[in-house]
Amino acid sequence: MNVESLERAKAELATLPLVAADLMTYELMPVTPLGLLIQGK
Repeated sequence: MNVESLERAKAELATLPLVAADLMTYELMPVTPLGLLIQGK
């Protein structure tokens, strides 16, 4: 999912039927671009 913040991701996921019905839970974590990891920065 490509969003600007965790709050935006949570809002998007809250619209899914299984999430809205409390039948599915999830965990979110921010990630950095992989290019930075490959370069060792």
